[in-house]
Amino acid sequence: MIEWKFYLKTMVAMVSTFFLPIAPLIALVGLAIVADTILGICASQRRKEKFSSRKFSNVVTKMLLYQGTLLFGYMMDVWLVGEFLQSIFTINLLMTKVITMTLLFAEVTSLDENFFRLTGIRLYDKMKQLLSRSKELKDMSDI
Repeated sequence: MIEWKFYLKTMVAMVSTFFLPIAPLIALVGLAIVADTILGICASQRRKEKFSSRKFSNVVTKMLLYQGTLLFGYMMDVWLVGEFLQSIFTINLLMTKVITMTLLFAEVTSLDENFFRLTGIRLYDKMKQLLSRSKELKDMSDI
């Protein structure tokens, strides 16, 4: 009886150790999903829409799908295409990072939409203003 528990714990430890290098990426994608969900709930409450557990189950599905995609991409990177891509681009885990950036772009876009619904302000426009101001400050410091 104790044997299967030992083997199960060993397998969980081995799988966890394998995915440990991308733990920050997994956490980052998960955090983006949670932030988008919270902002989406606030935006729907502001529009006085009903919030149901059915809609919330979509968040769980999204989390599992995104995290599964990231894990699968990492396995592909390690076992199939990683060495080839690294010989061309010299970036370690390139495929995993591209997948992460794609997922984060989707979440940031959704965050921007929900933020716009709440405040009427586009985060993208504010970022452009911030970047142009920082460029102006840099140009002024060069004088």
